[in-house]
Amino acid sequence: MLRSFIFFLLILQACSLFSQRRRNIEEPIEQGNERYARELFKMQNFREALDEFLPLIRQDSLNPQYNYCLGVCYLNTNLDKLKAIPFLEFASKDNALEPDVWYELGRAYQYAYRFEEAIDAFRKYMMLQGTRRDKFYIPPSRQIEMCRNAMEIMLTPVDVAFFNLGPQINSAFPDFNPFVPADESFVIYTSKRDVNTGRLIDFDGYYTSDVYMTVRKDSLWGKAKNIGGVINSELIEETVGISSDGNTVFLYIDNFDGFNDIIWLQRKGRSFPKGTFINPDINSNSLETSGAISPDRETIIFASERNEGYGGTDLYMSKKSPSGEWMPSEIIGTTINTEYNEDFPIFSHDGKSLYFTSQGHKSMGGFDIFRTDWDKENNTWSEPVNIGYPLNTPEDNMTICMSQTGRFAYLAARRPEGFGDLDLYKVVFNDVAPPFTIIKGSLLDKDSANIYTAFMPVSGQNQMSPNRESNMFMSGDELSVSINVYKTETGDIFGRYKPNKMTGSYIIVLPPGNYNLVVNSNKFNTYSENITVSQLNSHNTHIVKNILLQPLE
Repeated sequence: MLRSFIFFLLILQACSLFSQRRRNIEEPIEQGNERYARELFKMQNFREALDEFLPLIRQDSLNPQYNYCLGVCYLNTNLDKLKAIPFLEFASKDNALEPDVWYELGRAYQYAYRFEEAIDAFRKYMMLQGTRRDKFYIPPSRQIEMCRNAMEIMLTPVDVAFFNLGPQINSAFPDFNPFVPADESFVIYTSKRDVNTGRLIDFDGYYTSDVYMTVRKDSLWGKAKNIGGVINSELIEETVGISSDGNTVFLYIDNFDGFNDIIWLQRKGRSFPKGTFINPDINSNSLETSGAISPDRETIIFASERNEGYGGTDLYMSKKSPSGEWMPSEIIGTTINTEYNEDFPIFSHDGKSLYFTSQGHKSMGGFDIFRTDWDKENNTWSEPVNIGYPLNTPEDNMTICMSQTGRFAYLAARRPEGFGDLDLYKVVFNDVAPPFTIIKGSLLDKDSANIYTAFMPVSGQNQMSPNRESNMFMSGDELSVSINVYKTETGDIFGRYKPNKMTGSYIIVLPPGNYNLVVNSNKFNTYSENITVSQLNSHNTHIVKNILLQPLE
């Protein structure tokens, strides 16, 4: 509680500084303020520092320090990282600047997929830096290695398509860490939008994060809603994991309830009550950032930064004892963990694979997402495999949540068609066969009864029974019905179907595409309807459609 209180005071102090700046500076904001800009830059509040350095660079475009700081600000925000290049290129011509400018220019080239130029810039930094201590967490030699990884990985891209989840879910602010259960009935995620609880500004210049949720209705996502004050506070709550059934959600919290901890929410009905801590061994005095539970609920894997680790955050495992208690956690080992950060574990829905993010292994830049498979017989994990480009990029790629079929995934990305900063996307793996959609129902008459009822033989007679209300009597005239499905684009027939003559029910199985369904009958008017089966449809694979037919005059 004391640590949380101190953290809260620091947040308030920072917010006071920002608001005081806006109130007390007499000159227009267009003029900028160098002292304030440098303070923001030093605090790594690159978002607000960018707003200060832009007017400064307009006043003095030849200032190397302004160019350097502005370039670094662009690199560390999600506005447009490529805008950093001209500013850093200009700053690199000034020999009086620290060699850091070459490291940052290397990162800028890396984000622009100009890998050879990035390697040259990192080498230049190494030459100028000499034997002095390197202050960057990822050394330039590792950056060069990741550039080469990227060039190799991009030779065999993954065949995927990205679909933005839309403005009802995404905002102009960072939206990230989406997680879905196996049935894809809802998406729970994190957002730093300006309507969050308390509307406090964090140290990075964004609003403190809240948890949001959207529920699927048929094939459409509803408008996302803040999950509520029981869970969200004025400080930080972020989604970091989910169980396959969607009944358990892991949150990272940095608020009055916990300091750099993970908790879990246990769903009751359609809502999530207040979260609880998992286990004293899992929630230690160290930093815990994310967690995952296996589909059989027997294993928890979480990320933590501890003294016995290999470097940064590592993945740990805790298994459930026969008595139902969580056993002491153990570090997973060097097959998965590296000297860099590992984070965001999540099990596949069959429990046979684990996805996680890492700055190590064969990363093509920053954090990449990897997959490893569990060998139950030998109790070992396979060598992690990079899931490929463009799912991974030279920028940080943090989470992925796969669908049960493996054809779809949910992740956050910054793309040109987005609404601003990070957005949530549904990804389609085109090389995975799409699920077929089953359309079934009954053919009904104007009284909502089975159409064959009016034409069934009367017991003991060789004639058909009259319709109940229409007084239609069809002696010896059998009802004939056929269902044809045509491809809309070409008009070619896709399939011919016959309804059940006793029940009037029918079943049609369709792959993704556009179709025209036509019902022909000798006793009813022709029925026609256009049907679209979306390739994004992985959850609504059964559609009930009862068809009402009108009798001939």
